Amino acid sequence: AARAELGQIDSQLVSAQAQLAAANGQLASTPATVPGGGGGVGGGVARQQLAGAQNELSAMRARGLTDAHPDIIALKSQIASLKAQADREGTGGGAGGVQNPAYASLAAMRAERQATVSALGARKSQLMGDIARITAQQIQNPGIAAEYDRINGEYTALKAQYDRLLAQREQVRLRGEVQTETDAIKVELLDPPSKPTSPAAPNRPLFLTLVLIAGIGAGVGGAFALSQVRTSYATSAKLEKASGLPVIGSITEVVTPERHVERRKRLVWLAGGGAALVGLYALLLVAEFVQRGMVA
Repeated sequence: AARAELGQIDSQLVSAQAQLAAANGQLASTPATVPGGGGGVGGGVARQQLAGAQNELSAMRARGLTDAHPDIIALKSQIASLKAQADREGTGGGAGGVQNPAYASLAAMRAERQATVSALGARKSQLMGDIARITAQQIQNPGIAAEYDRINGEYTALKAQYDRLLAQREQVRLRGEVQTETDAIKVELLDPPSKPTSPAAPNRPLFLTLVLIAGIGAGVGGAFALSQVRTSYATSAKLEKASGLPVIGSITEVVTPERHVERRKRLVWLAGGGAALVGLYALLLVAEFVQRGMVA
């Protein structure tokens, strides 16, 4: 902390010295008196400032400030400058000139800046003495330096934890505000939605029935189409009608046992296919209604 303050004091001291140098340059180029009659008017300016500074010094001492205090040192430097200025005003009044107001203002400004430079210099010396004393103590007692490092590390950790907790508190506060704003808007549900027990589309029982009818119709239509494209005729009347000629005679079909067995197999296959189609239709319908019952 002392080193940081010393750095600030150094920068302030450099700035104050630059301002003092500028004031000295302006004061050197400004005449102390201007031609005119009587010196009583100008001579009272510095004396009034001197009296005010002395009264301020008395008030500071009454508050318990010692002569080693930086403000007392700065004020003493200002009083000395004002005394020298008052002496110059006294000697210049007899020469027939009048005190230059601009010179008096610049002199007062220079006195203030000199006091500032003196105060900063005294504070710098005090800080350098404190730093030297602390450094000597650390050299003589290494345990103090270690304790200082430990305390500084704990402070840094606690400061980081404090900042983290502060950020978390801010987040909680913001969440609370959002929750409050959300609670202020309430929606009342009058008619809650219900889960459907059956699909909206397609109508599966109707769809399966139409598929069954279409399958049967396709089978019948296919058989009829095959019968129309055959080149043989089942009866003599059909042959006579198709050819336009009289049929002299016909031979009855002789069905052998092998032919009879083959026909029975075809009938069995036809009946089995039809039964399988109807059974599949019934199974799909049962599965559909069972699924609807489970959903309900």
